[in-house]
Amino acid sequence: MEKLSNKVSSIDKPSTADSWFEKLNREELIASLEKFDRIGKDQFNKETGFPGKSYFISRNGNLYDCKSIFVMAYLEKFQKKSVNFDRTRIEGGLRSYAELLGFEILIV
Repeated sequence: MEKLSNKVSSIDKPSTADSWFEKLNREELIASLEKFDRIGKDQFNKETGFPGKSYFISRNGNLYDCKSIFVMAYLEKFQKKSVNFDRTRIEGGLRSYAELLGFEILIV
């Protein structure tokens, strides 16, 4: 497991000002993390459609799939049933944005 630095400057921030995930704030992501804890990994991933891959948010000794957490926060905030985006092109952007919001990211 590789720990990534959580020190990302605004210069390192991806130029994705209109990215769907940048419409989310830290509190909304924390609410998503808490929902994961309440309903469990299997149900959470069923609702988001995203099992864990490589980038994880580390919080209170637990690991949470970064993409799933962001997707759930988006679905909850905008009362959507799905998110339409290119799944292969967002992982690094999510990682950088999560770090900007103060989350510790691990590669597993």
